[in-house]
Parts: sequence; C-alpha cells; structure tokens
Amino acid sequence: MPKSNERNEIAAGQKQFIETIVEIMKKAVVYGSDENKKVIQQQYEQEELKPAKFQLGVILEDFEIARKKQVPLCQDTGAPVFYIKLGNEVRLNFDLKQALAEAVRQATERVPLRRNVVHPVSRQNTNDNTGMGFPYTFFDYFEGDYVEVLYYPKGGGSENMSKLKMFNSVSTLDEIKQFIIETAAEFMGKCCSPYTLGVGIGGGADICMNIAKKATLRDPGVSNKDPQIAKMEKELQERINSLGIGPMGLGGEKSLITVNIEVVGTHPSTYPVGIANNCWPGRKSCVRFYQDGRIKHC
Repeated sequence: MPKSNERNEIAAGQKQFIETIVEIMKKAVVYGSDENKKVIQQQYEQEELKPAKFQLGVILEDFEIARKKQVPLCQDTGAPVFYIKLGNEVRLNFDLKQALAEAVRQATERVPLRRNVVHPVSRQNTNDNTGMGFPYTFFDYFEGDYVEVLYYPKGGGSENMSKLKMFNSVSTLDEIKQFIIETAAEFMGKCCSPYTLGVGIGGGADICMNIAKKATLRDPGVSNKDPQIAKMEKELQERINSLGIGPMGLGGEKSLITVNIEVVGTHPSTYPVGIANNCWPGRKSCVRFYQDGRIKHC
C-alpha cells in the first residue's frame, strides 16, 4: 500500500490534470479560434455585399460578447471529443480516460456546456455529457516526454454536413474535385459559414472520414506540406468561394475560412473521399502535460 503522502501526490496530479482540462474546454467554447477571427475580420473589411457584411459583423460581435461575458460563443457547445498524443516516456499515475470523463462532468456544470450526449435510439440524455462512449477519445503514440490533449467540441449542425463517397479506382482527380465543390454547394450556409472545409482522401471509409475531421483542425494559412495537395486546396477554395454562397448562405464573396486536405495511402482498388467541416468559431484547445510536471498550452 502506498504511504499517505504518495496518495496525496497522485491525487494532486490527477486534480491538476482535471482542472487544466476544464480550463481548455472553457477556452475552446468561449474564445474560439483567434486565427479564424482574424480571417473573418479581413473578410468583413473586404466584403461589399451588405447582407454578407452585416452577418460577418454579427459574428465578430459574438466573439467580443462571449469573451467579455465569459459565455459560450454558440448555444451548441458540441459533443466532447479528445485527440490524445501519448509520449512513450510518459508514466501516468491515474486513469486517463476516467480523468477526462470527470473533467467533462465538471465543465458541463461550470462553463456551462449544453448537455449534448444522448442515446442514439431512445434519445435519452446522459445529463453530464459522459456515458454511451463519451467523452470520445482518439489516441496516437510518439517518442516523447509529454501527453498532448486536444479538445474538439464539434457541434451538431456542422457534423450533419459531412459526406462520404467511395469512388472506384479509375476515377479521375477532376471527378473528386467536382464532388467536393458540389458538396459545398449542397451545404450552402447550413454549417455556419464561413467554415473550414476538411477533406480526407485515401485509407478506407472510416479512415478518410477521420482524417477529414482532423483536417478541419489545421489553422488557416497553413497549407498541406505536399505541393500538389496544397495547390488543390487553393484551387478548391477559390472555386467554392466563387459560388457566391457567402456567410450563413446569404450571398457574398467568401463562403470559407479555408480548405484543408489530408491524404493517406489506400488499397489500389479503392478511392475513398470524406468531407467534414468546422463552423466559423473554429473551436479547439490544446495542452501538453510533461513528465517533469510542466504544463504548456499548444
């Protein structure tokens, strides 16, 4: 049995972890993305169509009100999803998933967050955003001395505007681009534009949707490292913006924050393409817990 002071050290470490996760959850839903806010400010200054300019102005005002009053940017505070990167040098002295669940329970009360997790069939609410598999966690592993926790509160409106298509192996890149553009036209303003359009190409049905969602987490202005994919991102953004959908589908020059594409290898007989998006607040927040006790926001 551990001595009492050892138990206290473990409890204190877990308590600090939970408190920090609650903090980043609040930061995500109250502050949103500074990078997205900058893009929207630029769009507001350049937009000439009055309904579009008005809508962009309302969005910018929402950013300021939420920060001033310390309340969520949107009434839909999303479902709790975490992306975890676990370094091989890290030794945890508590159950990571249980600690995340406790953080979600506390954040639901303290931020507060809307109670968004329900049974998919009965629609019964879990009441504290935990249970039924939530908070949902994605794990990745690397050589390092820290645990990175990225919180991604994706709302139902943007999540409903997702799409998967399994092309065949002889499909052309032009067909893929056309599918993406037609899907954006179908979305119109339903995913609270201007939004980040994430595209995943390759892998399989589940993999391409996963990397499409991850693509929405990349900041605007950061292109794919592959020059061919970066060129495709720019082309698609220009072509989708030229549709004139505009903020909230009311018309205007800019419908998007950015287009981000991620690709992975795939089976030679498949050509899966997934589309996801993240609405204008771009909500996310990230923190790293180092083995030596340091905590850094990322």
